[in-house]
Amino acid sequence: MPLTGLHFLLVENEPLIGLDVVMMLEGAGATVQGPIISAHEAMEAVVSASSERAWDMAIMDYQLGEETCEPAARPLCSKHIPVVFHTGSSLRAAALSKELSIPIVAKPASEADFTLAIESYHTKG
Repeated sequence: MPLTGLHFLLVENEPLIGLDVVMMLEGAGATVQGPIISAHEAMEAVVSASSERAWDMAIMDYQLGEETCEPAARPLCSKHIPVVFHTGSSLRAAALSKELSIPIVAKPASEADFTLAIESYHTKG
């Protein structure tokens, strides 16, 4: 999955999963900001982004401890930055996914699962 030149925002509060996703993306040539581990930090990153299109895509764990990534996901979607939820089963994640047309990559995910989700965005645009 060649991702050379693409910039990703990664929001993931589980360190080993975050490291695995970073290694996969960087191994394919992407640059990654993160993993960001909390909803507060994710919102700070989105608000302080230096441009409207600071990232080509965001991969976000929906459930971040007691909080969710929803406050950060919504403005990314409004800026037309593709978002992929990388999460375990959650009815709230499924509802938001449907509302905002965000695909869900279920944990545990393989590289093939991410490839499919990422490529689906890049073949649309």
